[in-house]
Amino acid sequence: MDESARAAVLAQRLAGILGPEFAALVAATSPGHAIGTLLAARGAEPVARELGMSVDDLLSQVPRR
Repeated sequence: MDESARAAVLAQRLAGILGPEFAALVAATSPGHAIGTLLAARGAEPVARELGMSVDDLLSQVPRR
């Protein structure tokens, strides 16, 4: 799975947890941008905890562009 596909899957999981506001951000921008915005606002550790992931696993799925 390439970087953009991993970001899309992660964004879909986050939208299921965070609801329609996050889904709207993904639709208005891109999965990678929406995830980056979320991580900047909340921090990687709380987001990883919500997903049941380690921070390293979470960050490995975020596009680096």
